[in-house]
Amino acid sequence: MVVKHAAGRDYPRSYAELRAWFDEDWKCLDYLDWLRWPEGFVCPHCASVVGWRLADSRWKCGGCDRKVSATAGTIFDKTRTPLTVWFATAWRMVGDKVGVSATQTSHGLRCQAAACWVCWFQAVASPLGVSVLRQPCRM
Repeated sequence: MVVKHAAGRDYPRSYAELRAWFDEDWKCLDYLDWLRWPEGFVCPHCASVVGWRLADSRWKCGGCDRKVSATAGTIFDKTRTPLTVWFATAWRMVGDKVGVSATQTSHGLRCQAAACWVCWFQAVASPLGVSVLRQPCRM
């Protein structure tokens, strides 16, 4: 089934709307849950639809008892950088026609340029199977 996403309904139309929608990490994680499982939780290991959210924001499968995260296998996997910074950095990366540097992004987000560089590099290198050191954002 092909899902047609619409701006304003399924994703923000502007940077200001992005910051309003995703001002806390739990909102980002909830959005990633919806993107990964639009019809509700489905265990990637046993295909069970029975599961519940744990205190650490992961899901526990009712069929095989495995713990699953919406960020597993994505560029957000095992990162210490807040998802709010990831979302804002990604928006700035794809939204600027001439490109944006990590330094420019860090000024806009009030965090270290190194964290923005890691976000940028991970987003670019991840499809190639390359990993980088995890750098937390210090706000």
